[in-house]
Amino acid sequence: MSAPLDEIQTRLETHFAALSQQRAESELPVFVLEHGLSQGECDQIAEALRYRVKWGLQLSPQWLLWIVHITERGYSYDGAEFWRSFEEQTPGWTYHHRANVSVWFRKFRNAYQGVVPFGAWAQHFSIIAWPITHAILPRYLQLQFARALFDLRYDLAQIERGDPQSIGQLLAATQSHRSTRFAAFLEQEELAGRIVLALLKEHPSGVEAPIHLPTLTRIVENLEQVRSAKHWFNETREIVKERFKGLGHTGHSSSTNSGRRSRTRDSATLRRTS
Repeated sequence: MSAPLDEIQTRLETHFAALSQQRAESELPVFVLEHGLSQGECDQIAEALRYRVKWGLQLSPQWLLWIVHITERGYSYDGAEFWRSFEEQTPGWTYHHRANVSVWFRKFRNAYQGVVPFGAWAQHFSIIAWPITHAILPRYLQLQFARALFDLRYDLAQIERGDPQSIGQLLAATQSHRSTRFAAFLEQEELAGRIVLALLKEHPSGVEAPIHLPTLTRIVENLEQVRSAKHWFNETREIVKERFKGLGHTGHSSSTNSGRRSRTRDSATLRRTS
């Protein structure tokens, strides 16, 4: 049972190392959701990891597979209680295993320039903030995100500074259709701005995108599965496409890169456990 897991883990190590190297100069962060695995492979990983935890086998050797598995749960998270549903889907997983999660995500941060969650929500929910942040745009937030972009489409089309921080600040300032969890998501202004640029800006061949293109395609396809979200998203893209052609080139943003800044802030902001 362990050999296939070891093979996938090695492949993931190579994949994430390549992503990190590609983004070394721009210092763009790497997300676990950018794993590049198929749904079938994710299902295989989930089944194998459930077997290991059920029988009390060591978990840490497959740490990278665990954070992929947990991030996938973060992506499909519906905004309700996270750990209860995770434990139901992972028999044998208990409260005591949670401490491993932040250790594994910090290991990913150090090894691959992984993104670090921050803000009041991340401080309060210092463990689940990791998989939710690494899920980039969880499905339970996608409708609200599409509506927020739609409401701000003309502001985005006229924005003077197109750096991620400025775009994120514009998003954070909107009050319409905002839930508490969406507001918490928007606290990460530079991250939200990068997601906007990734979703709305065309990325010519050979130009580095801030999100791995297969992952970006997946998010867009999920957005477009909801009719209203598809309409809002496509309308926004049409309005802003001329303005966004020259925006969001990779490189140092005016607010400093989130990877370096997050490392400095990490020890101060992520001490509590959820």
